[in-house]
Amino acid sequence: MLTVLMVLSFFLLNENLTQINERIKNEKIISTRQSSISMDEIIKSLNTQLAQINEIQTSYIKWSKLLNEFNDIVPSKVSLNLLEISATTNTTRITGTSADRQILLDFQESLNAFPYMKDLNFPFSNLAQQNQINFEVSGKLTDIIHE
Repeated sequence: MLTVLMVLSFFLLNENLTQINERIKNEKIISTRQSSISMDEIIKSLNTQLAQINEIQTSYIKWSKLLNEFNDIVPSKVSLNLLEISATTNTTRITGTSADRQILLDFQESLNAFPYMKDLNFPFSNLAQQNQINFEVSGKLTDIIHE
């Protein structure tokens, strides 16, 4: 899954750069054919394109780093059914099953210390059973996700 995310991110950035390169080539063709296009217009166009590239880069999230670090805090006796992370709404939701209550409490502690998540909602009903506990956690993403 991690590899797929990295490959998809690579292709998305590559496609955007290809489109920008095509625009630059078209600008060069137009400028050589039409002497009416001023150098200022070309510079403005390039600056706009550079701003777009900068916006893409600043909104880029290093999903592989986040997922690797998250994987490190999930105990071996916790099975995840859902890991939903939304950068557009800055929310996260996790559902799964824990072998027992203590393992779930340890996982809760690790989640609370996880630097990418905050304001975690860990319902008390998660702890109602002693073994084979189905749980759900929701929360928000921290700003560190964009670094």
